[in-house]
Amino acid sequence: MANGSTSFQLTPFPIGSSKWISISVSYGRVCGVKVDGTLWIWGEDWPNPNIITMVQLGTASDWKKVKRSFVNFVGIKQNGTLWSWGGNYYGQLGLGNNTSTAVPTQVGSSSEWKDISIEEALTFALKTNGTLWACGSNSYGQLGNGTNINENSLIQIVPGSLWEKISTACYGQSVMGVKTDGTLWGWGSNFSGNLGFGNTVSVNIPIQVGSDNNWKEVGAHGSYSIGLKTNGSLYSWGDNNNGQLGNGTYISQLIPGLIGQVCIAGLEDSAPELNWIKLFPNPTNSAIQVQFDKHLLGKSYRIYDQSARVMIENYILNSNFSIDLSNCESGIYFFNVDEQVIKIVKE
Repeated sequence: MANGSTSFQLTPFPIGSSKWISISVSYGRVCGVKVDGTLWIWGEDWPNPNIITMVQLGTASDWKKVKRSFVNFVGIKQNGTLWSWGGNYYGQLGLGNNTSTAVPTQVGSSSEWKDISIEEALTFALKTNGTLWACGSNSYGQLGNGTNINENSLIQIVPGSLWEKISTACYGQSVMGVKTDGTLWGWGSNFSGNLGFGNTVSVNIPIQVGSDNNWKEVGAHGSYSIGLKTNGSLYSWGDNNNGQLGNGTYISQLIPGLIGQVCIAGLEDSAPELNWIKLFPNPTNSAIQVQFDKHLLGKSYRIYDQSARVMIENYILNSNFSIDLSNCESGIYFFNVDEQVIKIVKE
């Protein structure tokens, strides 16, 4: 808490009177950079005693952003250089070796670093030119270079690609990223469907999630992910055993699903409601045929019941296909694709 005690605090409170420019939280450990460029830490510091009142780390006053994991730090200075220190068992410091160090050490000579994302055994760094670099553990292919071999020096991820945002999951086993063209990509561990591909197959190269190009940010946890689009809509996918997907159920999703109730106001009673998509027969007592323009190929679709529970979800791979509704009870359902909704009557 950095308030000089270990008591629970149930409401937000200011930490001192300083102004801050960046903050990082991981495993009960916190670090922050003040506007004067100094670096401060507090929280858990095992095997040392917990730090309950913030303390300055070093004397440097030119930090811009610093991220902290359980065992190491990675930071960017105001001149754009990249620095790292702490545990280095997997080469996650990017120094070309696996030797841990307690002293901030510059990584390479580039002064074009823009952003960083780290976990205990993994580091990703983004340059101002949009290129993405990584080092550390690669047991699940999370370095995205087509292998499962650890790297102790920064390697470029998909040369020629331009990236906007990157998020490494808990323990660094999976990664989600957004490119400058608004497309969403995932790689590494996918045991919970957290990469959004519609399956649980792990991959060691970046794979695009669907075909949408209006993604803005993404957050990866390891068993689930959350994504924000440029229109302000929020999506989630992966494990949902604690309701973390926010879809009103405990049902996991293998592809991105819109968070919130399905909008059903203004729907007509029969299809087609939109001039670029057609569902028939509607009403139906078994399957429903779907036809639409080819620009929807690769997008995800879902069928919801009236309580917004996802009944069926998949990707659109053909412009004319059939969906089996035989396992759905009689009632009203809603077909959702590309943020458009069509009412279905199951007899």
